[in-house]
Amino acid sequence: MTVAILIPYRGTNKGKGRLRKDVDDSTVDNILFEMTQHIIEESSKIDYQNNIYLLTRNQNTKFKGSYNSLVDEGDGLNDAVGLASKKLEEDIVLVVMADLPLISKDELEKTIYLLQEANQVIIAPSQDNGTSLLGFVKGSLTEFVFGKNSSKKFQEIFETNKIPYHKFDYKKSFKDIDTFKDLTEIVQDDLCPKWLKEIVMENGKNEREN
Repeated sequence: MTVAILIPYRGTNKGKGRLRKDVDDSTVDNILFEMTQHIIEESSKIDYQNNIYLLTRNQNTKFKGSYNSLVDEGDGLNDAVGLASKKLEEDIVLVVMADLPLISKDELEKTIYLLQEANQVIIAPSQDNGTSLLGFVKGSLTEFVFGKNSSKKFQEIFETNKIPYHKFDYKKSFKDIDTFKDLTEIVQDDLCPKWLKEIVMENGKNEREN
């Protein structure tokens, strides 16, 4: 079975509004870019046959590695993911949020393994009951509710429609970055990548100098 790894990266300066209240736009854009690059790199390491798709409105943004660009045609994230998933030809679709600096290929492979073995929808919650990972067999899921409390909303959809699913317990590798508090917490973690710590330290240095 082939796997489509779908990474939503809107590529505009409108994302992460809560984070932008405390961190300047250029720093937020840099963090988002590097986190997306991280997801592409980890996705490229998995042992399953896969194709990586970057779902974005900004076709001029270039990342390292091998991936395919899909034009974000939706009015919002859920519409965009729904439209994009219909175009994919792979057997399995794994939607990976682009703001997961602690996610690893091991977590991605575990999700894909369960998808293949159990033939269930797989969902990984973020720290605030959002959704960090969502995996499903193509065509088995047509309604998407990413956003606030989305992991709970997805479960309601699965149960109402009798869709078999498995929800991971929350772990720090599923932690995303929505607020300044999220950012400060994640840079203190031993698993935090060096590049993110350097960006945060540099931003703090600039603020002190100004």
